[in-house]
Amino acid sequence: MPFFTGYRRSREPEGSGHPSSQVAGASSSSSPAARPAPLLPEQNEMPGSTSEVTMTWNFDALNEGQQVILSNGPGQENAVILGDTVNEPPSPIEPPPNYDVARIPSYPLTYTFSSLGGSSSAMILIPTLDSPDTRPVYHISVGHDPFLPFCFITTVVRGGSGQGEYVGGFKTLHTYPSHMESPTPGSESVTIRGFEYSMPTIFTKGKRKGVCYKRDDDTKPLARFTPTEELMQKNKPFPEAKLEIMPIGHARFDDILISVLILERNRRVSYY
Repeated sequence: MPFFTGYRRSREPEGSGHPSSQVAGASSSSSPAARPAPLLPEQNEMPGSTSEVTMTWNFDALNEGQQVILSNGPGQENAVILGDTVNEPPSPIEPPPNYDVARIPSYPLTYTFSSLGGSSSAMILIPTLDSPDTRPVYHISVGHDPFLPFCFITTVVRGGSGQGEYVGGFKTLHTYPSHMESPTPGSESVTIRGFEYSMPTIFTKGKRKGVCYKRDDDTKPLARFTPTEELMQKNKPFPEAKLEIMPIGHARFDDILISVLILERNRRVSYY
């Protein structure tokens, strides 16, 4: 964002007289050959004690060594080199850096699923205040399929708003038990890394676990999920679910998050 679009400054001429107050016939005593100064027409008088100076620059180049232009008018532009790097505080909804360029933490980090309000069908995944980067990591929202109102579509994007980079999502069907039928192919699916898969080919019913491991190594957990088991109480904040990501799990953060969302959705639906 621009810091200046322009400013005014006072400019007092040297000496006590106005620049246009010099009369014809005046000459310098040290220069006998000096010609008398012509009387300046009133319309050609120099400006008063204030003048406008406009500063313009490339908004995307506010870094050390970049050029800034100061202009007092046509033909009076001066270039200035920035000596200090301009660092603005990060926006609370600015998308976080990708994990291929960000530093992977060397210790486990805990994230909280935080609702955006009682009237919102969205939540964000935020780290703790002692994390290296405290900005929201993911924005999770739920909507309905207009052609199939009891089909819920969950969408996951990066950052703290719904306009972030698309990560993935899934579709699930929820009906009363008396109306349950076998879902049609594609009615329940998972989308990750740009591909959509049928839900039964990805997730199957089995023993519930709250720990995620590599397929070939069950000794080093990638993540731990702690669901909300408590009920809402008066004058107390609603307990929020937690997701702990181990250092080796950050490379698979997208997969882990979508897996947790699906498993917790199925757990709650089967409970009710």
